[in-house]
Amino acid sequence: MLKLGLQPTLITFSTLINGLCIQGKVAQAMRLLEDMVEEGYQPNLIIYGTVLNGLCKLGDTTRAISLLRIMGERGCALDIITYSTLIDGLCKDNHAVEAL
Repeated sequence: MLKLGLQPTLITFSTLINGLCIQGKVAQAMRLLEDMVEEGYQPNLIIYGTVLNGLCKLGDTTRAISLLRIMGERGCALDIITYSTLIDGLCKDNHAVEAL
């Protein structure tokens, strides 16, 4: 889209990232998230949460925790849903101690 001169909105990015995560293409969703940031877009909590949820569903809780830290560093206000998603992922990945 950007190569064609079109300016996507956050909703466009959110839709694309959600679709990638639904298909299990979380690595591509992460790349798109980083491309957004490089292009000057500020991802919102919904976009970050979608990727975080995708990582947790794949059992990649290490990257999910890293993403949570990046979210905080970038000034994204974390909420109960974000923490619940991560705690659920950690528990399902047999990391209940880290969830505490």
